[in-house]
Amino acid sequence: MEYSETEAHFLVCPHCGHRFLQKLKVNFNTADHPEDKAAVRNGSAFVVRCPRCGHEWHLHYSFFYDQPEDLLAVYCLTEDKDAASVADAIRRNTLPPQARPSVVPRWQQYTWRVVRTEEECREKLAIFDAGLDDRCIELFKVFILNQLQAQAPDFHADEVWFARNPDKPAGDPAPYVFTIVDLKTNQVAQTPFDDAIRPLYDQIAVNFGDDMERLFSREPVIDLTWARNCLDAIQTKN
Repeated sequence: MEYSETEAHFLVCPHCGHRFLQKLKVNFNTADHPEDKAAVRNGSAFVVRCPRCGHEWHLHYSFFYDQPEDLLAVYCLTEDKDAASVADAIRRNTLPPQARPSVVPRWQQYTWRVVRTEEECREKLAIFDAGLDDRCIELFKVFILNQLQAQAPDFHADEVWFARNPDKPAGDPAPYVFTIVDLKTNQVAQTPFDDAIRPLYDQIAVNFGDDMERLFSREPVIDLTWARNCLDAIQTKN
């Protein structure tokens, strides 16, 4: 069963109030459309233009991103019930054929992820682009936050993001950075993911890799909450 690449939705321009019907791309496949890879990463895939006044804005909605060449699939689902339902289906190994990638015989080899926002999806893609394990990155964040709390107790870390540093040129040996945000004070702290801290990531992979596979091999929701639960589960086991 084939699924549609687009869905038609009525939108209202936030600038002039014009109501119009717009096809939104909800299924991205980088094998069929290589341009999807850059469009999702830079956000251009989600820019809408009003046909009356020409105003452009960024629209946030649910979509499915399939990168068959790397056996990677990400569901970005903005509704709680949808995210919970798909995540549970992945855990139970019961995704329907129309929800699987186009190369069905390989679907069980995929890395499946469920996220809630486009920003989370971009972070996942940045992690996998870097050849890293997002589970280790989330555990890494916990260690970063614990260290930050000890060094700067007044800094309240509301968000932590892993991303390519836009200030780094192409070919830079350390192009990725962790950004920690205190939303109350708008303070930002950054830690580059470079050779100085890469050994900690490698140590996390070695120390927790087997337990992560045993306890969470089919878990599609990988975030800070998962990381803390993972550490608790491993500590309880030991």
